Amino acid sequence: MLSDSIYVNTLKLYNYESWFKIFENSALMFGLIGFVSYLIIIIAGFFGCCAGLSTFLYHKIVMIILVGGVHTFGICLYNNCYKKSQLNKS
Repeated sequence: MLSDSIYVNTLKLYNYESWFKIFENSALMFGLIGFVSYLIIIIAGFFGCCAGLSTFLYHKIVMIILVGGVHTFGICLYNNCYKKSQLNKS
């Protein structure tokens, strides 16, 4: 009995449409964060070229931007996948 209810809940959680929505949202978030990060890196490159920033400082700025993008993507993915699956279970 218990295994049947777990199986039914698993089917509800892992159906095709929900996985497609999660994949679609993840792809859109990844693309948006990547595009914005790329634009910010171009701006940082302009500052490195024309504002007289050193190479060390430029690389620090780029790494901070990339780490911020990865953290933002991780938080959004957590909110999309984990929190929605917890809402479906209750």
